[in-house]
This record gives sequence, C-alpha cells and structure tokens, in this order.
Amino acid sequence: AAAPAAADAAATYAADVLAGRLTGDVDALAAVHLPEGAALRDAAAVGRVCRDCALLNNSDFPILALRRLETLDARLAAAGVVPSLVDEACVAGVRLVRRELQPQLDSILDGASWKLNMRQTMTMASGVKTTRRCVVETFTKATTGGRLETKITATIPLRLTSCLSAVLIPDLYATWLPAVKESAELARISRFRRLVYLRADHIWPFAQRDICLVGYGDILNATSVVIYLRSCHADEHLDERAATEARSDADHCVRAKVFGAFVLEVISATETRLTNVLYFDPILKVLPQGIIDFIMSKFASQVAPMFASQGAKFEEGGELRHLLDTPEHAPVFAEVMRRLACGGMHESVREGSLSG
Repeated sequence: AAAPAAADAAATYAADVLAGRLTGDVDALAAVHLPEGAALRDAAAVGRVCRDCALLNNSDFPILALRRLETLDARLAAAGVVPSLVDEACVAGVRLVRRELQPQLDSILDGASWKLNMRQTMTMASGVKTTRRCVVETFTKATTGGRLETKITATIPLRLTSCLSAVLIPDLYATWLPAVKESAELARISRFRRLVYLRADHIWPFAQRDICLVGYGDILNATSVVIYLRSCHADEHLDERAATEARSDADHCVRAKVFGAFVLEVISATETRLTNVLYFDPILKVLPQGIIDFIMSKFASQVAPMFASQGAKFEEGGELRHLLDTPEHAPVFAEVMRRLACGGMHESVREGSLSG
C-alpha cells in the first residue's frame, strides 16, 4: 500500500507546495517525493518531476524549481540513468535560472575570493524623526581582462519588508536611485517577475542611456530573499516594450546592459543585511572598461545608504508606509512572509518584519 500512496503524493507535489500544504527548508523540500531506485528509470515519474519544476518556476518558485531539478539530475547520474529521460524542453526555463541567477548567487555567497576594500558607517535619511546609520562594506576582485568586480554588503537597521519595498516598487526608483530620471514598471509578468524601464540623466556630451530590465526572485532559505535582474533579451516581452522603446529610440537613447543580484537576509526583526553584485555596461566606447569598473565600484558604495533611506520611508510613521497596505502591494509582501514562515522563519522575527 505504501507505493501507491507515495505515487499519489508525488503526483500532487507542486500543487501542495503552491497551496502551502507542503512546506519546509528549500533544500529539504526539493527532495520530497522525488523518484528513487527503480523509479528513476520510469519515464513517467521523471517526466512528472520535470513538469512540476516547470510549474514551480512559472509560479515564482525559481529557486525551489532549480534545487528540485538539480537533485533529480544528481540522483539520475548516481544511478547511471541516461539523462535523456529528462524533458529538456519542459525544464528550459529552470535551466535558464541555473545559467543566469545561480552564478550571481554563488558570487554573493563566496567569501573567499573577495577583498575588503572599504568599510564605512553612513548616515541614512530615516524617513521618521530619528537618525540611523548603516555599515557598508565594499569588496572587490580582479577578473580576466583587467576587469574589476564589486560586491557591496550593508547592515541596514530596517525590517525586511521595508528593504524589499525599495526593490519591489520600481515606479519609485527615479526618486532615489542616483542618475535615474525616469522609472516605470512596464508589466507585472507574474507576482514576483517584473518588466522595468529606467532612463538615466543626460550627461553632455554623451547620449542618454536607458535599460529595459527583467527582475524576479524567490525565498533562498528561512531568513533570506534573492532578487535577480538583467537586461531584456532581444526577443522577449516585445509588445510590452514597444511603445517605450519607440520613444527611447526617437530620443536617440543608447540601450545599456546590466545584470546582477541582491540578497536580503533577516538579522533580527528590525535589522536586514543587503548583499549586492551588479555588472553594468553603459556601452561607452570612449572609456576603457577598467575605468568604468573603477567608477562603478565607487558609485556602488553610495547606493546602499540611498537604498536604506528609501526603505526607511516604509517603516511605521514613514511617508510611504501606506503603500504596503494597498491592494496592489499588500498581497506581494504577505506572500513573501508566508514563504519565509513555511521555510522555518521564527515567528517573533516574522511578526517584527511585518509590524514595524
């Protein structure tokens, strides 16, 4: 009787996760009800896992989808099963997460190859009648071709939801991101996947720069959220971009390129750690890329306190706090906290992150 029961549970895995009936740490949850032993040679069982991974990815669980597919790959390899059982067309979106998000996550979590370049304690505008400070660390490492990569870590005295608000409401980017004169959410592709447009200030004698971004994210573990962003591919979201990019082309804007990731980690109910790696190419051939990288490393350290100052406006008593209760935004933040709770976040920390 155990085998049919296990098969039934496997058949409803994705639905149970989406409904919150099946919860737990991401890595542990990824292995639940996966085929084992002889079942690894069952094309129907493996195909069901592939479909589950695709559904989870399309439902804004890219990290869980990726971890589940990686665990399946490892089990198939250990059992000597030919990988052709995996429906690669079905899991193409999950493989894309592996190629684009995972390297950025690896870079963020890697503590060995980065060199601490600067540690600063910066005053942030609090949004309420108190003065707050955040500790910002700038790390750099040299890579091939003389490139200089930068990672920023900031300990911010704000709730997780306040920090997330700075990221998840892109229409406000132009009010706090330096050198950004226009920002707009062109489409909400899904709850946690957005299409965003940014246009930079015009710095004579250079043409204006702009970017169309795709951003998405997921729960990384019981205390952390990861957000990935990149420039749009040439063939995606064409209808949503058409009018904005036509106006951009008429203004002779140059489309810059960017990709990177943020990790927001809960330290306590009132403190969050931000870690960020971001790679920016302004398509500016008159300057060597090494000089651009150096400028970006100096610029990046200034973004963290601005990020914190924007987040502070969403704290209790802040001028933007009311936005978190609107029908547009409240379900998004509630779902983030639900997933963290499912992953094991302690209730006292979770309540503090919600209540302010």
